[in-house]
Amino acid sequence: MAARSERGRAARELSRLADADASGLFDGGSFEGLQKSPRWPSAPGAGGEFAIHFPGTAAAIIAEANLFLTGQPRLFGALHDVRRDDGRVDWDYRPTGPEFAPFRADPKFPWEVARMAVLPRLALAHHLSGHGPHARAAAALVEDWALLPVGEGLHFSSALEVGIRLIAFCQAFQFFRRVDSFRGAPLETLVRRIALEAAWLQGHRSTERVVAGNHLLGELAGLVVVDLVFPEFGQGDRLDDNLRRFDRAFGEQVAPDGVSREQSATYGRFIADFAAMVLAATAAAGHPVPAGLPERSAALATWLAMLTRPDGRLPLLGDNDGGRGVDWGEFF
Repeated sequence: MAARSERGRAARELSRLADADASGLFDGGSFEGLQKSPRWPSAPGAGGEFAIHFPGTAAAIIAEANLFLTGQPRLFGALHDVRRDDGRVDWDYRPTGPEFAPFRADPKFPWEVARMAVLPRLALAHHLSGHGPHARAAAALVEDWALLPVGEGLHFSSALEVGIRLIAFCQAFQFFRRVDSFRGAPLETLVRRIALEAAWLQGHRSTERVVAGNHLLGELAGLVVVDLVFPEFGQGDRLDDNLRRFDRAFGEQVAPDGVSREQSATYGRFIADFAAMVLAATAAAGHPVPAGLPERSAALATWLAMLTRPDGRLPLLGDNDGGRGVDWGEFF
């Protein structure tokens, strides 16, 4: 009954947002104010300074983003051509070839494409290089994604995927909101899409699953990050409720000593991604966090550090998945 009520409220909110103009997306704010407010990164020329001090890392970030410009981003460690015949992204991309036969009925690859990890990579590349192609490619990607109906199809069959995608959207927004070639329609489309997908996700959280696991954690992380990055949405109550729920769900996944209750190294890293993003976003916004969450997150990080091999990889302990909750640019 509670889930049905939540979904009813989400449907009404989606209807309201779909009919709102740009300024109507915000409660007591304005679209212009949202573009100018002091969000991170705010230091002028920070990208150039980073490139000077870390030239190898900056070059690797730009090279990775350039892969998308050719239609061949890296998925699960390998390059894949995700373009359709018309050059647009194939949101239902599934690789061919005998080695991929087991995945033809598996949503793993299309979900990975739609997690939008490429968007913050393009944003970082533009921030570091100042070159227009990265911002223009990101704008086209956002506009194309916005053609898909919210709440329908494969990419809304798992609420976790929406939570991960929202985090990527928010990461990209931080960089693109002041970029001339992204201003106007692309930026408005991105912000509107964030508002719509967050409203849908709020009504479809895995709160009534018998075993919510890391799915609920990722969903809550996405919602918390959205409401921290966009206080103009006027969802303070939603933020506080979901932050409390995140803390509770995190405690169900991580023991006080930092060990993953799922007994999995890679899934431990997966939920550590969410914790790191939530803590970073709350710190940037000056928002309080539940008592004990930073300490338990630090304990999880310590456990993962102890497991990490000299080559930087985690051992295959327990159930394994190469997916990430947040893209940190660790491809270099």
